Amino acid sequence: MRVGIIGGGISGLTAAWLLDDSIGAGVDGVTLFERGHRLGGHAESVPTGDGFADLGAQHLAPKAFPTHTRLLRWLGLDEETIPSPLSVTVLSGRKPLLVTPHPELRPQPEGEEANASLRHLGTFLSRAAELENDPNAWRLPTEDVVEPLDVPDPFKQEVLYPLMASFVGCSLEQTRGLSLRAAVAFLVRNAPADPTQPPPWTNLRSGVERLATTLSGQLRNTRLRTGTEVIRVRPLEHGHEIVEGSGDTHRVDHVVFATPPWRVPDMLDERADSETTRILRRFRFVRAVVGLHRDPTYLSSARECRSTNTVTVSEPHEGARWAETSTWYRPITGDELFKSWITHQRRQPTELVAAREYHHPVPTVDHIAAQSELERVQGRSGKHFAGSWTVDVDSQESAVRSACLAVRRILPSAPRLTVLGEPARQ
Repeated sequence: MRVGIIGGGISGLTAAWLLDDSIGAGVDGVTLFERGHRLGGHAESVPTGDGFADLGAQHLAPKAFPTHTRLLRWLGLDEETIPSPLSVTVLSGRKPLLVTPHPELRPQPEGEEANASLRHLGTFLSRAAELENDPNAWRLPTEDVVEPLDVPDPFKQEVLYPLMASFVGCSLEQTRGLSLRAAVAFLVRNAPADPTQPPPWTNLRSGVERLATTLSGQLRNTRLRTGTEVIRVRPLEHGHEIVEGSGDTHRVDHVVFATPPWRVPDMLDERADSETTRILRRFRFVRAVVGLHRDPTYLSSARECRSTNTVTVSEPHEGARWAETSTWYRPITGDELFKSWITHQRRQPTELVAAREYHHPVPTVDHIAAQSELERVQGRSGKHFAGSWTVDVDSQESAVRSACLAVRRILPSAPRLTVLGEPARQ
């Protein structure tokens, strides 16, 4: 059995790693194709002085990311994790509307207005927690939960919607249609046991890209073809033919598309697989430009209101208002550095270190429905789809989980599935 994996992000690398030690024991060969010259996808870290900073994926959590955590532990990277408790300040203009606790960073602001904001947030989070285990809440629009809440309307419009939008980088208008469970996942799944403490997130000291380089370094039997664009995947009587831009071809029995969904239809014969193409085109993404910079452009001018993460709302742009977040690295690594979503910001950083463009899935109710439809065609004719957009919510956890699901369909007995908490099946 030969397997082709298209895409060298964390999901593609994890799928290759899971199969790599089964070559000669159920698998005849694995080839991973990556159109760029760098592996890792959204796991992208850049050197900054004595350390690293993540341009893409960053925050991790053992409780919220169990599969990803087991992978780190197996690879010996769990010793690289550093505590990164997260607090949030939501600004309107330069005025703080919400400041969440972070005792190690600063005293919690006092006063009735600050206390009222925390009470209102608690009301929302309590309702969200009640719905966390309700499968129907995946298809419940966020506005159906926010609007009936017994909190002031300005708090809903200027705090709750911006806070949820900032996790995705979407507009405030789009936030209303997000799946409730998807919109609140990062608020609820890693909530602190003590509400006076910040959520216990972690970072990798050497950057999340270290996971990608470690995975690729352990691929002893997998052929890595970086700088190689796949332009066509043709169905054969048995298996598929993968065609590179150079004209080179590869015959495989299974193909894993570990790539954004909009790239797949161009590779497939739509007439032969119209149902899959239709499903893939239901997924929507939003463009995000992320910059690392030295100037505290987006922090609150009031030092007692500064948090590890600051959410700002843009002036109307492209017919909408956009909530974007800025992460302050000093409470994490000691480096006076900031990572900010700057796609729609009128004020741009003046001391830019690096910038990248990414595309993030927008987890609307229709996105969740499309995930369910995609599950029906997974594995059909030896075609599999992996990536953080295919299951649950967009995260490093879902990237790893999606790889496990693909490999489970291809080789249920793969020994490394047990490493990630997926019992191998004989």
